[in-house]
Amino acid sequence: ADRGEFIGRNGTSELPQAVLSGASLSGRVEAGDDPCAAIARDVDIPAGGDVTLLWLLGDAASAEEASALV
Repeated sequence: ADRGEFIGRNGTSELPQAVLSGASLSGRVEAGDDPCAAIARDVDIPAGGDVTLLWLLGDAASAEEASALV
């Protein structure tokens, strides 16, 4: 994603517009853009409840090597 699109015109790094609006990002990154990684997931949290989300990021030479690391 492009960082400017993610943060938005009146957003901040603490409150990015893409999070506040819930809008999907275009996924485009062009020459001159400021790329960033953005992971989004809709989550329903029950009243009085909590939810734990976990993302693992890494790098491996193959799918088999990646599986062995998890």
